[in-house]
Amino acid sequence: MRASRYGFLLLSVSLILVTGRARADDLGELKRRGDEALVSGRAAEALAFYKKVYEERKDPALLYNMGRALQSAGDYPQALEHLEQFERDAGPELRAKVPGLAGLIAEVKRKVAYVTIVCDVPGATVRLDDRTIGTTPLGKPRALNAGSAKLLITKEGYYDYKREIVLPAGGSANVEAHLSSKATEGVLLVKSPVVGASVSIDGKPTGTVPTELVLKQGPHRVELQRDGYRPASSSVIVNAGEKREVDIGLEKEAPITKKWWFWTGVGLAVVGGTVAVIALTTEKDPGTGTLAPGRISAGLSF
Repeated sequence: MRASRYGFLLLSVSLILVTGRARADDLGELKRRGDEALVSGRAAEALAFYKKVYEERKDPALLYNMGRALQSAGDYPQALEHLEQFERDAGPELRAKVPGLAGLIAEVKRKVAYVTIVCDVPGATVRLDDRTIGTTPLGKPRALNAGSAKLLITKEGYYDYKREIVLPAGGSANVEAHLSSKATEGVLLVKSPVVGASVSIDGKPTGTVPTELVLKQGPHRVELQRDGYRPASSSVIVNAGEKREVDIGLEKEAPITKKWWFWTGVGLAVVGGTVAVIALTTEKDPGTGTLAPGRISAGLSF
């Protein structure tokens, strides 16, 4: 075994085969080239060499080396699978050559997430980013690299299901997907020149413009609102299997100083204030209170 400049061990492989020394030499050369490729940072190339050797000689040491190559390539689920298989298949003497195996497996596990995807339509193709992971129903949870991923589920005759999902490191995620049929539903795209206007369809908030939804065929009521603008609405008919666009404008509300009731209110306040001032500064006969008889001729101070 030897250490690479990446800080991991590459296990040696016993290549004594019944097919002859020449064949063993060939496999030894492939193993050597794989080691060199991995040390040089060419993980995919190293993995290809290791696989060729493993096909001929099911030596558990190759499982470890393939696991490290996959780890270097960033494919943590496959790296974990190979390292765990190495832990199961390798004998005590071989496992002893990797004293940090348990820690290594734990480290790789922390970069793996398990996702369960349930879809109401069988036979749909499921993709995460650029990788196809199977068709529905998927059955058991799938191991994937932790982080965010773009989920895409497709099937002929149905609208695509698209969603950004978060795969927690060392954890699991569950997705329930509904595919909408083109035979009974259509697509509505709501736009507006007013950026940030909120959209409600049939009384239910659906986001801000532009927003695109799959709706049951038939009539629908679209409403837009935005602070500083008058609400607007429109009726639209959605046809099955078709895409409909509606562009709704909004009128700006008049500033408060432009509204008649603002100035009427201000006028009353002024008139009321004037009346109050007059009432306080006009000389009057004293009332019947406890003050001594006299006249008040000065304005009141506060």
